Amino acid sequence: MNRAGGDVEIPLDLAPPAGWRHEPDPSGIGIGVLSPNDAISDEYPSFAGETDTILADASRMLDAGHPASALLGLTAAYHEDTQRLPDLHPLWARAYDDLDRPLFHERLDVMLEDHPQAF
Repeated sequence: MNRAGGDVEIPLDLAPPAGWRHEPDPSGIGIGVLSPNDAISDEYPSFAGETDTILADASRMLDAGHPASALLGLTAAYHEDTQRLPDLHPLWARAYDDLDRPLFHERLDVMLEDHPQAF
């Protein structure tokens, strides 16, 4: 805040609405996920290590009805290694679909189209 420049302090209430929960990005890079309480598991998702382990964990969380937890792990895994995008995309897209976030799904598709392919 720069009071000398005329900026005014504006208090912000960033608390999630009733029945919703915010979980920070486990990689520390993104903003995390805001979703209904029941879309987030009490279990923390895998996001580092082998891609197969991350995908298995995300799939299990999606199947259990916790798409926000899967989303946390998938986005953090991407932040840890952007080259994983083609592998992460199907479950990541499913998480957005399960959370009814079609615009994020569309953006994810554009990310995949723009992703440099390894030869």
